[in-house]
Amino acid sequence: MPADRPSVSLIVPSYQRLPALKDTMPFDLAVEGVDEIVVVDDGSTDGTQEWLATIDDPRLRVVRTSGRLGPPGARNVGVEHASGDWVMFGEDDCRLPPDMVTKLLAAARRHDAQIVSAPWLFTDGRPIEEALAEARRDTVEHIELDQVTRFPARDLETPFLCALALIRRDVFDRVRYDPGYGGNAYREETDFFVSAVRAGFRSILTPDTYAYQLQRWPGGVHVPRARYELSSVRNTKRFLDRHGDWLHEHGLAGPPKATQRRFARERVRYLLGYWSHHGKLRVARALRLR
Repeated sequence: MPADRPSVSLIVPSYQRLPALKDTMPFDLAVEGVDEIVVVDDGSTDGTQEWLATIDDPRLRVVRTSGRLGPPGARNVGVEHASGDWVMFGEDDCRLPPDMVTKLLAAARRHDAQIVSAPWLFTDGRPIEEALAEARRDTVEHIELDQVTRFPARDLETPFLCALALIRRDVFDRVRYDPGYGGNAYREETDFFVSAVRAGFRSILTPDTYAYQLQRWPGGVHVPRARYELSSVRNTKRFLDRHGDWLHEHGLAGPPKATQRRFARERVRYLLGYWSHHGKLRVARALRLR
């Protein structure tokens, strides 16, 4: 490692996601500038532990939790076991380009930032080049809550970042992920980033790189759709109770109660549309089987 390059630990929390890990781990291993990869196995029973043991890479460390902690707790465990000057969070269902850490470190240096992230893309099976070109044609001048798939026109200082972020180690001396975000853990990463900004750290979203997901994978925090949406609404209330007034005072969100009502309405509409769509599919499938 060159003397002027900080050490980087890549942390990948995982739960019941062996098929996803088999897809994404080769990309994690290929990321430049990573000195160790800490996979936090949050109590999986699907063969994750055994498969990881077959990987011959001295940088790989596997930490198994004593019981299911959920995403926030697993992230905190990863931080406790990581040794890098910077911590990069990956996700078990997302691919990282080889130069992601290099470009995030460069953005951190440009802005004297302690937290840096980039947009996240869901390709839905399309070639990544096609999804990336489309996203970069539709850039935005500022980022709002729930816009982690949007590319900014330039580097932006914002607390609204994708969970796949590069974070300087001293941030964790002041802020940790909140295990109170239960269920699907929705908002846990946004809570962390907002808490860090409120503690005096600088966070940057850069368009210079990206992370991407090819498809939806089983496992993880996947639960029945209605339960997932209920967790999202509950966790959003927790988030706004903690940060809503501060976000509104700084022009980053509307009034907390109005923001919560709007979000709840959007999730109900989505759930109704989801049920309607899948109901029609079931009817069509039944007709085909007659």
